[in-house]
Amino acid sequence: MMNKRYDAVIIGGGHNGLVAAALLAKAGKHVLVLERRSTLGGAAATEAIYPGFKFNVGASNAGMFRAELIRSLELDRHGLQFVTSPVVAYAPQPDGSGLTLWRDRQRTQAEIAYVSP
Repeated sequence: MMNKRYDAVIIGGGHNGLVAAALLAKAGKHVLVLERRSTLGGAAATEAIYPGFKFNVGASNAGMFRAELIRSLELDRHGLQFVTSPVVAYAPQPDGSGLTLWRDRQRTQAEIAYVSP
């Protein structure tokens, strides 16, 4: 068995661990990332929860992902794209109806007025 030496060992292949590993590797360090799951990404991963339905397992808002990290790691070159949904949040109700909060303020006001006249 070959013995390898690493400058850093990152425990956890979630988005924070992957960013740390990428920055260290970019700085010329030899990095090992250890993840117990079969997929990387942690809370930023998407999984099929039912055939045909994919779900973000944790992170629902990438708004705090720093622009300088995107530039520094050239993530757009690797396929990173941000898609803005017109829906901010949806709250299903026990009677089968629901309340949608839209990115458009007037649309949200109309939605609230409809369910709470």
